[in-house]
Amino acid sequence: MSLVYPASETVSSGLVDKFTRRVQLTGGSTFVVSLPAEWVKAVGLKPKQELYIVPQSDLSLLVLVGGKESELAEGLVNAANCADGEEALREFIANYIAGYDSIKIKCEIGDFRHRLKSQIREKLIGVEIVEETSEYVVIQCLHGDVDLPLSKALRRMALLVTAMLQDSVRALLTLDSQLAEEVINRDDEVDRFAYYIFRQLNRSLLNPVLIQNTGMKNIREFMPFTILVRSVERIADHATQIASSARELQGIELDDKVVEQINRLATNSQSLFERSMDAVYTLDPKGANDVIRGVGQILNIEENVTQLLFASKLDAKSVSLLRLGLESLRRVAEYSADICEVVVDVSVSSKLRLNQQGAD
Repeated sequence: MSLVYPASETVSSGLVDKFTRRVQLTGGSTFVVSLPAEWVKAVGLKPKQELYIVPQSDLSLLVLVGGKESELAEGLVNAANCADGEEALREFIANYIAGYDSIKIKCEIGDFRHRLKSQIREKLIGVEIVEETSEYVVIQCLHGDVDLPLSKALRRMALLVTAMLQDSVRALLTLDSQLAEEVINRDDEVDRFAYYIFRQLNRSLLNPVLIQNTGMKNIREFMPFTILVRSVERIADHATQIASSARELQGIELDDKVVEQINRLATNSQSLFERSMDAVYTLDPKGANDVIRGVGQILNIEENVTQLLFASKLDAKSVSLLRLGLESLRRVAEYSADICEVVVDVSVSSKLRLNQQGAD
């Protein structure tokens, strides 16, 4: 076991300096390690002040000074400096993801403010207006919900995306513009979970004590988890693209063979996505590799459907919209492969750490 804390000098070990201490035994059962005076001064540690000692998955210990919750200063969005409401919303979301506990929006009373407040409520989890004047609005960003660990948030994202894929393809093949519009609106719900996850990860980087609230073991898990969330978010975007194509298609009749092949492509792509998420939940590298190999079949089916579309009597615009849908289904498969590559990488890294611990 080791203590991990800022170090400025002493014994050099590669690129990172460290302090060395001998463990003392007192009272027959209590192990004591003295803290380096340089570190104590640097962090302003006082007698009787609490320290957080956080066990890590590699059996090291992370030592943090208690009483410092790392609250960020208030975030600020000056709407007057934004070109439009979309830019103001992006600025707010950036502050939210950064981890600010409260964000002040400087803007005058009117339709602009009303729309912006509505969009913020729709697109973000855990936001609440706590102060409002004629010149500004202060929105409190609530801390992470212990009932919604990040793994659960990711599962909810994946379930939403699975339903979006199914409904977007149905809308495409039945030319159901109302269903297509529904799917497009659901993309905001997926984004809500993604923004929430990124916010909690950033807050935990600022204050490692919060890691336990995320449901993760240590900071090493953050990067692969971020890639997973991004990939699921991109798949939702492609489901939205399919629905957008369906909304624009009007007054056409699809050949039974075309419908059959599009259904085949959609079924295979959706299956790869679902299997990729199963591989994530079970950390199954074999299943992950099976998904990666399955992408080749998707490419072949896409090529076959494309040839059928070119040979059909559909107008150029309809063919173009349908091809956009096909391309999105292919991208779903490719992002599923990206997810599975993360599973393989994490699996190998986990084995490496276990081997290192066994050697120690």
